[in-house]
Amino acid sequence: MLRLVADLLQEEYPEAPHLEQLQALGLADLGQLLTNPLVVGVHRKEEAGMVLVLDASYQRLSPLQKEILQAVAVLRGAFSEQAAQVCTQGGADAGEIRQALRGLTRRSFLQRVTQPVGYRFQAVVQEYVRLQINNLAKRHGQAIDYYRSIALPSSDWKEIEDTRYLLEIAHHQFECQHYGAVNEMLAVCDRFLNLRGAYSLLFEWNQRLIESWQPQDSEGEDYSWALNRLGNVADSLGQAREAIEYYKQSLQIFREIGDRKGEANSLGSLGNAVNSLGQYPEAIAYHEQALQIFREIGDQRGVANAYFNLGNTLAKVDRVPDAQAAYRNARQLYADMELEARVQDCDNTIQRLSAAPEPPRPQTQNPFVRLWQWFKKLVRAVLS
Repeated sequence: MLRLVADLLQEEYPEAPHLEQLQALGLADLGQLLTNPLVVGVHRKEEAGMVLVLDASYQRLSPLQKEILQAVAVLRGAFSEQAAQVCTQGGADAGEIRQALRGLTRRSFLQRVTQPVGYRFQAVVQEYVRLQINNLAKRHGQAIDYYRSIALPSSDWKEIEDTRYLLEIAHHQFECQHYGAVNEMLAVCDRFLNLRGAYSLLFEWNQRLIESWQPQDSEGEDYSWALNRLGNVADSLGQAREAIEYYKQSLQIFREIGDRKGEANSLGSLGNAVNSLGQYPEAIAYHEQALQIFREIGDQRGVANAYFNLGNTLAKVDRVPDAQAAYRNARQLYADMELEARVQDCDNTIQRLSAAPEPPRPQTQNPFVRLWQWFKKLVRAVLS
């Protein structure tokens, strides 16, 4: 707070800043506030004093500076001059934005950072500025437009960091309670982040979505797929029992809305989860139900996956011929779809099951045992 006071005085009275000038700035009560015994607690006094100082300093900002602060206050972490310019309304050019940002830094509304190069708020200042915003949804919308303009297309992603801007879009959609849009963003990121093992990140985002979203009737299908996605991540984290609960919720909704493909997917996911818990008969039943539905709706990829999952469980209960038959069925379908990686998975599994077990190796007798046996025979021969 003292830094804010000092910077305010320096900015308003650069020739000879002095504490007596606080009265002219509308801060005559600041000293009394900080020493008033009726304002209990050091932190409470600091907060109240900070608000007084921020009010006085904020009122002296230019319209452009206020616009910039409100535009970037909804952003998370450090931001660049480019972000400030794109999010700010009014058509100010880069030079005007840069000059305004420097003025805000001198007044301690912002701080310069070098990694990455740009600016950031102190938490209390950012919260103060957010309280000055009349239309938060509008500001979040501006942030979404900015991140859309710099987000990499998914085809160019190489590292987890490449999904950052898409997840920032999801954050601002969360703030606007546009949960269906959040679901779309997470669905786009899901496969890429799964392949890179970012399970904790996915779990955090999907759990937040499920806990926040109260879906309308028209959103039941999307909500169910989000539940299934959360179950997949929980299962990948080794939380099979928690995953089962998510799968059961999605299964119930899919059945209620008559989504057969979603129902089959949930059944297959349940089969995999209970399989990991060693509940093999139940897993087989789930996979067989999924297989039947995929056949009925003509989903060739779904049928192939169901056969493969069924083969995994049958192998666990030593039904090797049945497991091999399931894998061969899956292999044929994958080959028809030219999914070579999945064909190779089937070949490897079939080969492993077909390999004859190695005959037990004859145990090599300890030489001392053989010597003792020879000695006993010798003694018996002498005595006889």
